[in-house]
Amino acid sequence: MNSIQKVQKICVYLRISTNEYKQSFERQEDIVNQYLDQHYPGVPRQYYRETISGVAEKRYLLEKIVNDLKPGDLFVASDLDRIARSVFHLMAVARTIEEKKAFLLIANKPEINTNTPMGKFVYITMSAIAELEHSIILQRSQEGLRLARMKGVKIGPKRKLPADTILQIAREMKNPSTVVSKLAKVNNVSPITIYRYVKSDGTLTEKGFDAVREKYKDYEREETESFSEFPKKVRRHTKEELGRREKPRKALPATKKRIC
Repeated sequence: MNSIQKVQKICVYLRISTNEYKQSFERQEDIVNQYLDQHYPGVPRQYYRETISGVAEKRYLLEKIVNDLKPGDLFVASDLDRIARSVFHLMAVARTIEEKKAFLLIANKPEINTNTPMGKFVYITMSAIAELEHSIILQRSQEGLRLARMKGVKIGPKRKLPADTILQIAREMKNPSTVVSKLAKVNNVSPITIYRYVKSDGTLTEKGFDAVREKYKDYEREETESFSEFPKKVRRHTKEELGRREKPRKALPATKKRIC
């Protein structure tokens, strides 16, 4: 047996997609059994069958098998696409298997076998390539976003409040008597959305400043300042606006004095 450690148990993972017409587990079983009979005869095997799409975000059976692996176990699949959507996904699964001190084998690609020196080398090489590919994709994405912003392209979800509305809200928020819940109702948003763009003293938040600068390039940030035409008083309705009303406290029962 071409292995660096003795395998205690073999966990065979078989998967078919729900949309694959008349596909069965037989082909995968034949590929796996043919390889295991030749290289791992006599080792106990346990088969797991899952019917789920290959693009599914969560594969509960696959995750359970990998998480339940014991040191010395061998996780086997017939093909790469049976367990991984991409190289990154394969590396994540393989990393978890390695943390369990178990091994990974792809029967149709036996060079991917972390229980052999060559298989471990292939795994490390694939990990390095995947990390390099991920870095290149990330770098290109960041460059694309930067160029798009330079051309004036708006990136991200549509803002709930336009620049002119944000400035109008900021002017009204400078008045301490302004009720934010009413201000939010007029603009058809929640009080939380108001506070995302404008602070309680009427100055703009980072998000509000960015929204205004998109329309008015020369707009300068306004520092916190007080206005003498408005009376100085504290706005005391913030918790109610945000829906965090305090529950009334229960009165404590009166304690009876002990007569000695």
